[in-house]
Amino acid sequence: MLPNPEPGINLDCMEPDAGPWIVQEQASDDYEPGGLYIEANEAGRDICDIKAEITAEEYANARLIAAAPDLLEALKTAYVLIEADIIRDDAGCLDKIRNAIAKAEGREE
Repeated sequence: MLPNPEPGINLDCMEPDAGPWIVQEQASDDYEPGGLYIEANEAGRDICDIKAEITAEEYANARLIAAAPDLLEALKTAYVLIEADIIRDDAGCLDKIRNAIAKAEGREE
């Protein structure tokens, strides 16, 4: 569980900005280094700033962060389908799916 950033804010009931999230390149200037940022497309709000030299690894990290809402939705769908025996879980992934969802929702199991 994450600590509350300030008194009176209940993180348990907070929802992330809906996807899609997009990766944008940020130019450098005299005051700030360049980098990448991830923006919530619908809300137009910055999700994350990556202030670093733009490398292939930084782009990969940014793409992974930007994919988070889609990945969480896919995991929740897979969980429901496996639990309902609509699809088989021959590989035994249900616990990994459950743990990943819990981690994304701030309630690591």
